[in-house]
Amino acid sequence: MTGKKIWPEILKELEEICKIHEQAQGNYEKCREFNQRLAELLDRLEDLEYYSEADRVMGLLISCSPKVGSHCEKGQYVSEKLKEMRKAFQEES
Repeated sequence: MTGKKIWPEILKELEEICKIHEQAQGNYEKCREFNQRLAELLDRLEDLEYYSEADRVMGLLISCSPKVGSHCEKGQYVSEKLKEMRKAFQEES
């Protein structure tokens, strides 16, 4: 993966996704946007054959299920996992 020109774009996309998640607490539309963007990142990582990174994203998607009118039960967990993922992705770049 190191040396691939696309990697800075992936990191930028992950940063944007993290910002959306910060706004998503208690905001169903932002939560759905976060979920959609994370799914798009997963597809992109799989297309690029970054399977280890894709597995991390899949783990977050499994934990994330937007619901109308309810507080996110796993918001803090997802936030922590996003931080870990961002750090791991940066170390791999």
